[in-house]
Amino acid sequence: MVLIYMIPISIQIILAISCINYGLNTGNTWSVCLGIISLITVFILADCLRTLLYLNKMMNETINENTRFY
Repeated sequence: MVLIYMIPISIQIILAISCINYGLNTGNTWSVCLGIISLITVFILADCLRTLLYLNKMMNETINENTRFY
């Protein structure tokens, strides 16, 4: 399940780095700024995703404990 979410994040990181590289090669300042902003956004989204997956795991464990028959 985590792999499904990690593939788009890695693609976004590659696109952001290539955008920065293009901007540095052509001297385009806006491209560099856009690449840096998208890199920051990707890392924020990855952190939020990690937190959501952790909360989902904790909720599943709680539900499993509450529905266990003794």
